[in-house]
Amino acid sequence: MVIENRGKLQHEAEELSILGDKFYARNDFSAAVSCYQKAAELGDKLAQYNLALMYEEGKGVEVNHAKAVYWYKKAADSGLPEAQINLALCYYWGTGYTT
Repeated sequence: MVIENRGKLQHEAEELSILGDKFYARNDFSAAVSCYQKAAELGDKLAQYNLALMYEEGKGVEVNHAKAVYWYKKAADSGLPEAQINLALCYYWGTGYTT
C-alpha cells in the first residue's frame, strides 16, 4: 500500500512537472510556477530545479535567491547534475544564502 501510494505521488509529480513545462513554453510563467511548486513539494527533482530557475530569474515570481538556493539544493541532493552546478555557482558568487 505504501509503495503503491508512493508510485501514485511520483506519477502525479511527473505529470505536474510536464504540465509546468507546457505552461512555460507558452510563457505562462505564473501557471508554470504553480505546477512546478506542487511537483517540487512531491519530490520531483526536475520540478525542483525548474522552480529554482524561476526564482533565480524572476519568471512568474519575484526574484528570490534564497528560495532558488533552497530548491537547487533539493534537486542537487536528488542527484541532478544541473542543480549541483547551479548550486555551486550560487555558493561561489555568494547569492541566496548566509553563512
